[in-house]
Amino acid sequence: MISPPLLATLTLLPLALAAPTPASQTPAAPTPTPCKAKIEQLPWHLTNLTIFTSSHNTNSSSTPGSSLSFHFCDTNDRLQLDTTCTRTLAAGSALVDAETYYPCEGGDVRFIYAGAWVGVERGFEDDCLGPYPYNSAIAYGQANTSLVESTSVEGVMLTQAVVVVHITKES
Repeated sequence: MISPPLLATLTLLPLALAAPTPASQTPAAPTPTPCKAKIEQLPWHLTNLTIFTSSHNTNSSSTPGSSLSFHFCDTNDRLQLDTTCTRTLAAGSALVDAETYYPCEGGDVRFIYAGAWVGVERGFEDDCLGPYPYNSAIAYGQANTSLVESTSVEGVMLTQAVVVVHITKES
């Protein structure tokens, strides 16, 4: 006959053998590194904003056209970008167009010029936002201009050394 303490030990032995021990436990999965999304926190800088409106109404090789140009600079962490934005039109054409965005070099930045203000939008990809096609964002901003005017027989030149564009929306 088996004694009751031995019987209890034999009954619980299979459970004890099946329980995990520190040596047989699988290692814990590594903790994922938190994803830090790219954020447009600092304002953009547009430098050397130059707008030339030709006084000529006809376009020929000797007649200058109208143009707008500036340098775009984004200094935000992991979003740094420098590019040039230019729009050139035939003489007699209006540069003010508050309805249409025009691409800058590289295509990541677009601008709109409405006369009293300039608007800029910038697209970028960030895998922290989600998998494709949800991994992209567009940031927007606009700023009023304070242009200095100079006139010549060729036309009117408007300039501003720096325009600070605060980001007003991100989507």
